[in-house]
Amino acid sequence: MSVQEHCLQRLLLRYFTIYKLLMSIAWLLRFKNYLHRRSREMKSRKLTVNKIVTATREVLKVVQKEAFPKELAVISRFSRGTPSLTLVN
Repeated sequence: MSVQEHCLQRLLLRYFTIYKLLMSIAWLLRFKNYLHRRSREMKSRKLTVNKIVTATREVLKVVQKEAFPKELAVISRFSRGTPSLTLVN
């Protein structure tokens, strides 16, 4: 399990509502982006819809990995070359 997955798992256990969880993850992803790129985006105090969608995807990936490891392994094995079975990144 990667450090990112471990941190996300801890956040999943800490927050009681999906809204609070997604807002926290969106802010963390935004901060991560800032550290990597020192972008000008940090001047705005508002989160974009794109950041919240990205946070949602990150949460779903971790939940799916824990809930459906066998199914994901099968999809990964057979998805090579089959566009309808590709996993969301």
